[in-house]
Amino acid sequence: MSRRKEMTLKEKLQNIAVEKSDIFDDLTSAEKETDRLLSQISAMIYRKRKKMHITQKAFAQKNDVTQPMVSEWESGECDFTISKIAEIFTSLNMKIELNIIDDDTDIISPDSGYKSVSDKEYTSCDFQMLQSVA
Repeated sequence: MSRRKEMTLKEKLQNIAVEKSDIFDDLTSAEKETDRLLSQISAMIYRKRKKMHITQKAFAQKNDVTQPMVSEWESGECDFTISKIAEIFTSLNMKIELNIIDDDTDIISPDSGYKSVSDKEYTSCDFQMLQSVA
């Protein structure tokens, strides 16, 4: 009876990659878009907090939350409400602009109304977080 050779970790990971070429196949387009937006928001919070040289603990105190909550915000795992996003970014002296872009390559913006952008292919909703000038 021959013994089966034990696979290395690298071989196991390669097999997983082959078995499941796209681990996101089971996600809907809306779930993928949600993950993309949450990652973008979380990254902006982290980068701005670091740029301001504020610890998670100090930022938590400033926002009347716990340090673990700030960690959750920055991890991409927090499903923010619009009001919480506005509160957080206001505390970071940042402004949020929201452009809704439809599948017909037209932008609908609250400030500018309806504009055609036929030279570009936009297919999703996108947040722009801008540092305020104040």
